[in-house]
Amino acid sequence: MTMRYYLLFFNLCFAAVALQAQVCPLHGNMISSVSTECNGGDCGTLIRWTVSDDPAVTGYVIYEYLGGNSCSQEIARIADVSATTYLTNSIAPKGYTMAVIMGKQDQPLTQQHKQPEIISVDFNPCNYTADIRWSPYTGWDADNTEYAVYAAVNGASTYTLLAEHLADVSYRWVNAPTRVSISILVQAVNKSDVSAVSNTRAWTGYFDFPRLPAYISLSMLDYTDGKARLTFAIDPSTELTGFEVQRAAAGASFSSVASFGDKTTVTYTDEPGAAAYLYRIAAKNDCDSVAAVSDTLSNIVVTMLQEGNSWQLRWDNASLPSMRYTLRRERPQPVVLLSGSALTAYTDNIPSMLNESSLIFCYTLEGDTPAAKSRSTACTTYTPVVVMPDAIDPLSTTVNPQTGRARNQFGPVINVDPQTYSYRLTILNRNGAVVADINKTTADNHLNKSWDGRLRNGDPAPGEVFTYRLSVTFDGGYQQTMTGIVTVMYGN
Repeated sequence: MTMRYYLLFFNLCFAAVALQAQVCPLHGNMISSVSTECNGGDCGTLIRWTVSDDPAVTGYVIYEYLGGNSCSQEIARIADVSATTYLTNSIAPKGYTMAVIMGKQDQPLTQQHKQPEIISVDFNPCNYTADIRWSPYTGWDADNTEYAVYAAVNGASTYTLLAEHLADVSYRWVNAPTRVSISILVQAVNKSDVSAVSNTRAWTGYFDFPRLPAYISLSMLDYTDGKARLTFAIDPSTELTGFEVQRAAAGASFSSVASFGDKTTVTYTDEPGAAAYLYRIAAKNDCDSVAAVSDTLSNIVVTMLQEGNSWQLRWDNASLPSMRYTLRRERPQPVVLLSGSALTAYTDNIPSMLNESSLIFCYTLEGDTPAAKSRSTACTTYTPVVVMPDAIDPLSTTVNPQTGRARNQFGPVINVDPQTYSYRLTILNRNGAVVADINKTTADNHLNKSWDGRLRNGDPAPGEVFTYRLSVTFDGGYQQTMTGIVTVMYGN
């Protein structure tokens, strides 16, 4: 949908004068150029024109266009018919025109063909662009002409530069404002002499379309257990009524995962699972086109791999290289491991923590961008190393250096605090009969909960092979089961 605003020309208002003076055709006294001139620290606009060859001309009057719905006002009356320049005290982009004095009456200069005239302004409400087109300037060679476009909003006295060094007689204003009156000036500039500029005339219109949000901020993304919780805010002054939560995999296009019409909505929870996505909040216009979006933020996927007595942590986002990371171990022994780092991997060595009362390790990783923060939390249970000796001597009390137990004690050797696990150890003979059944709780000393190599009647077991079954339950509910053989050997 395109709406066209046609050119509005403003009539000049001239002071009432005596009507007895003769009104004659004009002969070439048009404004030829307008340029900025400076003398020391004082600058002004220098207006140049050609001398009239009509002997009835007795002087000149210069008018300045005021903007809005106002008329032009007289700024100078020049009695010297040979004059060709006038210096104002302003350098702001403005429109000027002239009249000649013939006798006692001012004759407006109606032939303004040298100045660029705005032909039309086409505003597209689907993408909030304004296509501005104007007639070419004919005051000097076209190959030596470029254009500058200025705009003033809501009757402002100062015009803001939109674009310059334009070779074409058109300009597309991207992200044009809405619900405002607009005045637009186009000025031709001589490329060989940038101080030489054309006279201008303003176009004024009104862009009457829903107001875009001044901001959509996506400030936080919390990612835990495969769920991403987004926190955001939308400018309450916007007149748009359609919004979407959008996501995209790295290198892919955004697609909607949720839509809503209430601009006071501030949170949304998505379930991306173990995948990393880019997220943004989008505002859509009546054409169902995206009119404004927030900054982009990604959830951070953290993987934890146990390698011996260390955690190998690695993380990834959906292609946001500007992120800087802070990694904290929350439990056990809270500590900041990284701060403001671009690294995407870290090794946490944990032998000193294996005597803690908990084997659950939790980490928080925060990724910061200039505008927002993404946070990921990951917890897992450390898998201890369980070692079972392969022999027992019921009569030996010497210590086995590999297990730290006496040789007449058969039980698991586990590299964590005994208070973090319980177990059941069952010993069976070659016929499958239970010889011993030992249960250790988290409160027991593991050295007192082992098989001493004796039968149920207290006699030393014969020198043969026995089978064992071990079931260990660790803090957090993790279980480990082992089955193997142990040989009763004497004299070792």
